[in-house]
Amino acid sequence: MRGLKGFLVSIFCLLSVPAEAERYALVIGNGDYEELDDLYNTHSDAEAYHQAFERLGFKSTLKKDLGRDEIWDALDEIAEVAKPGDQVAFVFSGHGWSDGGNNYLLPVDAPKQGRNKKLVRASLALKNGFDGVLDLLAERGVGLTIAIIDACRDNPFASADGFKNINVGRGLSRITPPQDTFVIFSAGAGQVALDRLPDDPPEQRLSVFTRHFVPLLTSNLYLRDAVLKARKQTYDLARTHQGHQQRPALDENGFEKICLAGPGQCSTGQSEQAAYLAAVTEGSADALQSFIYEHPSSAFVAAAKTQLGLLSSSGNLSSLSGAAGNDPAWIRARERCNQLAAMVHEGGVTTVELNAHSGDAKQACREALELRPNDAKMTAQLGRAYYAEENYDRALELLRPASVQDNATAQFVLGVMYWNGYGVDEEKAKALEFHHKAAKQGHPGAQINIGVAYHDGRGVSQDYSEAMRWYLKAAGKNHRVAQLNIGVLYEYGLGTQKDDNKAVKWYRKAAAQGYASGQYSLGYMYANGRGVPKDDTEAVKWYRKAAEQDYARAQTNLGFMYEKGRGVPQDDTEAVKWYRKAAEQDHARAQTNLGYMYAEGRGVSKDEVEAVNWYRKAAEQDYARAQTNLGYLYELGRGVSKDEVEAVKWYRKAANQGYARAQYYLGVNYASGTGVVKDYTEAVKWYRKAAEQDYVRAQFGLGIRYANGEGVPQDYTQARIWYRKAAEQGNVNAQWNLAMLYLKGNGVEQDRDEAASWFRKAADQGDEEAKKKLKEMGY
Repeated sequence: MRGLKGFLVSIFCLLSVPAEAERYALVIGNGDYEELDDLYNTHSDAEAYHQAFERLGFKSTLKKDLGRDEIWDALDEIAEVAKPGDQVAFVFSGHGWSDGGNNYLLPVDAPKQGRNKKLVRASLALKNGFDGVLDLLAERGVGLTIAIIDACRDNPFASADGFKNINVGRGLSRITPPQDTFVIFSAGAGQVALDRLPDDPPEQRLSVFTRHFVPLLTSNLYLRDAVLKARKQTYDLARTHQGHQQRPALDENGFEKICLAGPGQCSTGQSEQAAYLAAVTEGSADALQSFIYEHPSSAFVAAAKTQLGLLSSSGNLSSLSGAAGNDPAWIRARERCNQLAAMVHEGGVTTVELNAHSGDAKQACREALELRPNDAKMTAQLGRAYYAEENYDRALELLRPASVQDNATAQFVLGVMYWNGYGVDEEKAKALEFHHKAAKQGHPGAQINIGVAYHDGRGVSQDYSEAMRWYLKAAGKNHRVAQLNIGVLYEYGLGTQKDDNKAVKWYRKAAAQGYASGQYSLGYMYANGRGVPKDDTEAVKWYRKAAEQDYARAQTNLGFMYEKGRGVPQDDTEAVKWYRKAAEQDHARAQTNLGYMYAEGRGVSKDEVEAVNWYRKAAEQDYARAQTNLGYLYELGRGVSKDEVEAVKWYRKAANQGYARAQYYLGVNYASGTGVVKDYTEAVKWYRKAAEQDYVRAQFGLGIRYANGEGVPQDYTQARIWYRKAAEQGNVNAQWNLAMLYLKGNGVEQDRDEAASWFRKAADQGDEEAKKKLKEMGY
């Protein structure tokens, strides 16, 4: 869907462990690496976890300094004994890395440098959907998996001349765990976990996270509460080291109440009533605001807000209206602060764009807050400014109290932060909660986000009609993203009757406000004659408006219009210009088109090496057409060393995505034994996949296999069926073969007139053999 991004809300249930469930733990501490830097305290951390799980009744196995095969052996031992419903804890302390999508754990025999593939092969994926550590346990049907990963350190690898350096970021990435899995990271996404602090005494051999978490792990707290408490302790201690940011993270899927101490042995810690009484006893605005923020659903929230109001009226808290009144200085500061109000709403995800005078505007917000220290709007505006600069800690300090004062902007931006995990742990439920508060006050961005939640069915049951209702609320305020999204619902008939005319109407509203996605969508409707008469000139006009805003999809389509001469004079040079703009934004289709222009020498000098370069960029984004083109150049050795095995690899990637041309090429390679072992059965399989998508060459190839009995029993009737499909699409060879079947009566009743008819179709396309055959037959 154009322009839409959604929410993800985890729903938990109470864990009930069957009495017969067994509990196993595998604890690995890797510290003495062969090539990578050694780690100081991983052995001690592992020992601490091993002892903790033993105290909790787990059959724990402690392993140190394992190579890759040894780690897999240890995991296999656990997998062999673990039965469906058992509980398994997996702890890894050592080096790890992330490519931004997958997280990898490093055995002690991992190399220090190498190409991407080499480093991936030398690592163990935590979860990749098929052979990661968590995938293995999920496959066994384990009732509960607890994974504690303390591998969130700096990039352990070194680049080397001659090698393409792997894309490694700081720390590890957040994941969506398999069902019934609870994953604890010693640091948040992109953060580095501290092994120790400079002033740690020699006897302190535990990492900053482990020293806090292990005692809580064996306490009477529910596991989630133990993690949250350890997270705060770790965060506070880490910040004492030059403000270092380390906020342990948890990703969970399936449970909220996990009591490792045993049934009925756990508590939730301080009650809401006790927390409220503590805030009242402290008697400060900060304490009350913190309580309201941390317990938004508590029955004591209303009382806390009342206490906050009493503090304000008694003078203990600066008046929200203040004495500034209509002070000209206040008005000037307020108006300058409001320069921060420009916000862009892209599919429900909001970013704040500061103008060229953002520094002055922030200063104006500070000046305004000096006059009215608790003005919620000015506090929220300043918080948004810090959010835009990715100073999330400072943004939270400002947005939270403004949110408590029911400022819709603050609530909305906090929702965005929790939605994306900016400066806080990603908590989609809390994000939705903040958005509902803001939406109730009419905030259009929040209304859009709630609409997207219903659109995608995440956090709520999918309900396109409800999505439309929320979009219409925001569209009533002339919000361009809402207008776009309503157009999408009408275009695809989601929650409403499909209506291209209404889709165009809403796209036009968004486009009229200069919204690039709306302009692109309107151009698309003109190009395809949907909801409006087909008009390539009008399509080009709208594509150009969006393309000039660096909207990659519009740039790609505008390039296509120039390449084909639709709505503009045909101009390969201009096509290349627009393809390049989009390709440099990593738009896969543009990269593929640009590669084609280089391969054919259109609009640029022919350069097959450059073609390979652009095809590869798109292919690595799993763009099937690029993968097919790249495979083709490998097979022919054009722009790259000839490598038929590599060609088959890329064909297979595209074929597995259902791309017909790649499926056909893969079938050809199996039939000829090019890059693979010759296998007619496999060839038929891939021909059929492409043929069923009406790919004419595959239909002809499948007909040949049936006619020759290669990979299938010989069957002229099936051969005739597939030859005819290809022949009716104008394939000359299929027309010839079909004519021969009728001439000889193979699989059909012999029919010279029908044979001549198909020979004539081939002859009309210039086939000399067909012309000769007709003459021989006397036609």
